[in-house]
Amino acid sequence: NAYSRTFRPIFSHKVMPHFPQKLMEILDKNDNSDIISWLPNGKTFKIHDAKRLVSEVLPIYFQEISNPT
Repeated sequence: NAYSRTFRPIFSHKVMPHFPQKLMEILDKNDNSDIISWLPNGKTFKIHDAKRLVSEVLPIYFQEISNPT
């Protein structure tokens, strides 16, 4: 599916333990709401633009994505 093709290759085992915390930071920043945001129920989120999420947002929070080892 599209999710596994988009995200599986960029995350390493080193990134995953911090992912939930950093995802919350990303979602709580209104700067990213056109890319990723909470849905009105406040329990789920939606990725509006996966390409921009990977290229613009995730490298800020996950250096491993910008500089894979």
